[in-house]
Amino acid sequence: MKKYLAGMLLAAAAIVASAAPSWAFQSVQEAQARATATTGGTNQAAFTIDNFRLVSNNTNVSTFTWTFPSVDPLSASWTRANEYMVIRATVTDVGGGVKIYTDNTRGDATPKFVPPTNVSTAPTSFAAGLLKGTSGTTSAAPLPMAWSIKTSTTAAPVAANPQAGLADANSFQWLNVTDFSNWASGIDYNGNGTTNDPGDAAPLALNAKFPTMINNVGVHFGQADTEFGAYPDGATSYVYMEANFAGADVQQAYQTSKVIIEAYIN
Repeated sequence: MKKYLAGMLLAAAAIVASAAPSWAFQSVQEAQARATATTGGTNQAAFTIDNFRLVSNNTNVSTFTWTFPSVDPLSASWTRANEYMVIRATVTDVGGGVKIYTDNTRGDATPKFVPPTNVSTAPTSFAAGLLKGTSGTTSAAPLPMAWSIKTSTTAAPVAANPQAGLADANSFQWLNVTDFSNWASGIDYNGNGTTNDPGDAAPLALNAKFPTMINNVGVHFGQADTEFGAYPDGATSYVYMEANFAGADVQQAYQTSKVIIEAYIN
């Protein structure tokens, strides 16, 4: 019986010891180690333009076009181009991307835009868009353009004024085309000496998010700098274009030969 009681006491002592509170223990020694890793691969931003296709039947073509009667200036305003561009991009650089813009003041642009004012921030100096004519130089105000990128042709964007806001549910998916020549100073549309007002074109950095279609996250689905949706590298995207023909001359050719698609890394 005594042996039995002794066994019971030992078992009880073991239970009490195992249930001792944490403050009863003290750390008496510590060592530290480091775990590191360095990834391989290449910092890159690259793209391939597969082709242009007609929205109506997906036939391969070679460029963006707008045709009469859909662009009759007497009735048309923002009108989507007949085609979309098929593009595949890979962006592994965190600060890199693939952007779209016009460079209508470049020396070999046809036509070439020559600002009619000496003040680069004046509205008349805004160079982005479709220029009047197909050769030589012009100082006529370009027809504004906007772009939209999609991950499927089943979600083709409806033409809309990018500045319409909540008044048009389709406006958020269109981003105004900017021109390289206006990036440094921006555009002061209301002439009050600042480019920070609603509707003005603020100065843009060379790696600005606004003209960037694709970055290392994915595609730029909305107007905000943060609105990039996840999309795999190398997957096919579809770029749509629209232009505003309100106020255009009738039976007049308009053109930009410098729609630039550019990959950049930071």
